[in-house]
Amino acid sequence: MGQACGGAFVLQHVRVACDGRASPLDVYLELVSVNFRVGEAGTNRLFDLGIGLDRVGGRRLRGGCRFLYSGNRFGSLLSQACACQRGEKDERGYRVLNRQIGPPVMRLVSGSRDFSHKTYRQLVELGLISARILTITFACAALAGAQPALTTEQKRLNLDSFEFIWSTIRDQYWDPTFGGVNWTAVRDEFRPRIERAATMPETRGLMGQMLGRLGKSHFAIIPADVYGDLDSHEDAGGTATAGFDVRVIEGHAIVTSVEEGSPASAQGVRPGWEVVSIDGTELAPRIQKVGEVYRNSTMRELYLARSVLAKLAGNESSVAHVQFRDGGATAVTKEIGRIRPRGSLAKFGYLPPSYVWITSRKIDGGIGYIAFNMFLDPARLMPEFGSAVHSCMSCVGVIVDLRGNPGGLGIMAMGMAGWFIDKPDQRLGTMYTRQAPVKFIVNPRPPVYSGALAILVDGSSASTSEVFAGGMKDLGRARIFGTRTAGAALPSAIDQLPNGDALQHALADYISEGGQTLEGIGVIPDVEVKLTREALLSGHDPVLDAAIEWIRTRK
Repeated sequence: MGQACGGAFVLQHVRVACDGRASPLDVYLELVSVNFRVGEAGTNRLFDLGIGLDRVGGRRLRGGCRFLYSGNRFGSLLSQACACQRGEKDERGYRVLNRQIGPPVMRLVSGSRDFSHKTYRQLVELGLISARILTITFACAALAGAQPALTTEQKRLNLDSFEFIWSTIRDQYWDPTFGGVNWTAVRDEFRPRIERAATMPETRGLMGQMLGRLGKSHFAIIPADVYGDLDSHEDAGGTATAGFDVRVIEGHAIVTSVEEGSPASAQGVRPGWEVVSIDGTELAPRIQKVGEVYRNSTMRELYLARSVLAKLAGNESSVAHVQFRDGGATAVTKEIGRIRPRGSLAKFGYLPPSYVWITSRKIDGGIGYIAFNMFLDPARLMPEFGSAVHSCMSCVGVIVDLRGNPGGLGIMAMGMAGWFIDKPDQRLGTMYTRQAPVKFIVNPRPPVYSGALAILVDGSSASTSEVFAGGMKDLGRARIFGTRTAGAALPSAIDQLPNGDALQHALADYISEGGQTLEGIGVIPDVEVKLTREALLSGHDPVLDAAIEWIRTRK
């Protein structure tokens, strides 16, 4: 949410928050880092890569507001004020701006689309960052109007939420030393600041800063309105589906597949159609809002798809009024009856009941294709997966399609890998919990399939899907096709807070066999292939086509 003062904008490990009490002429930068070394050239390089004040009053500044430095080192905490008036200097005498500026309307380039995950990685590779940038905050007069002051009740709920967040991390974070962070001291530091916070954006920003002290991804405060968009049960009131799948491609909700025999199929819905509105709700604002919150998160694609699918879900036998834009850009309205999801209802422990399906067939004259929607219902899914592999022992290749698969039970990844790996004591990776490390050791299941193996993934492939795909890639057993996965390999939870917001927090750390952290990074495909609307409209699946071509070239 970089264009407004509401909430906290999450950029990898960077949060931008606004303090409505600040002077309209002051921009306050606080850089929290560990062993952050730059000189003047490094400072300039940071600015060149888009970290610093870029615009004030809609006019571009010459030179802008650069990070200030002292000698050749940023300390563990650097706070500098950048006064935004001509000729003014900070407390150390650095001249910040050299000309008059317009009204106090500000943004950071780091809050723009120009500052990407690639840029962040460039900073690391250039040696400008030897540890993660944890938090950048700037205080500003409200960019989108004044924020309402908190009531006494809202302040109480915010304090209760703060205590819930702090105690949850204390009790559930996998490293009891918190990576060297004194978690009790963190509470003592932030609680008085929460008590003094005057607006919700300021409160969320402070909570985000506290989580930032851990230096880990996927610890976040989700504003109440966005949390509602991601909560399918709250939004739709049921689990029945409209019979087609969706991904957000270039900002548009696009149908990627239509279930055979479903009402959507009977109504003529086709892959490549754009979903414009559902039950009278335009999707564009919803997509923009969720996309802004997760703009530079590896989970962006997952949450974008989930926000649309949440609107499509509902009670069985209810009707979804869906407006599409077909391949000819013609508006088409369909009334689609919602149906029970395909597959069998599975229950496991405290997880909510879910419908699990698996499909397998031979395609393109002798290539095995296996797809399933989640790693659950092992008593049924594992034998069916094994049968599909064994029936394809003479196939020239096997394709396992994990696109859209959010994961499930990690132990199933070890079992499935065993149908493709015959060496003992091979590991997909290791998960570190508060109690003990858990090694994901492959269980060979002879006879194993030794031919070409391709695994398809996308931004909605998460958790166990990433463990399986990443581990098989590290072991050199599979070639990965598609787009980067969600980077959500850890067991995690999203808990609603007393104030209506939500806390997202991970419960363990996972390191792949290749020594890579998957959380917040994801599995990088060997061959990156993106879905396009044009390909879908023409009846093609470019990701599947690329995997087939690779298998054919190995014959």
